[in-house]
Amino acid sequence: MRTVKLTPPELTRAQFLAGLVERLPAVAEHVLEDEGLFHLQIGSLACYANNSLSKGRLEVARIINYFQQTVEKVDSSTENALYVAFLESLAFEGDSENANHARLLLAPQYKESEVLKSDVVGLQSK
Repeated sequence: MRTVKLTPPELTRAQFLAGLVERLPAVAEHVLEDEGLFHLQIGSLACYANNSLSKGRLEVARIINYFQQTVEKVDSSTENALYVAFLESLAFEGDSENANHARLLLAPQYKESEVLKSDVVGLQSK
């Protein structure tokens, strides 16, 4: 659940992006080509995560871990972009082993996103 931040962020947007391209070099080109357009940069990360989902678990785990380790450390505007352009764009639907694994990796507080909540509830009722 998103809350109002009362303390300065631990990570600037630039630090978040630097950490992202360092930890996930395969997405660096796409993220860096949209420099200055943060929502597009994060949309590229979501697209990469969705493409990785069909290929295996390890890369998706690295992406979700980076998101979860940083989302609470950034400023409110960056956090909002991460929820809107990344979290709500993840394609967790489906009953594949990789999709199920990806949903398990996501901490409960991030499953509260309205889009994810409807996807997960729909899957559980099948």
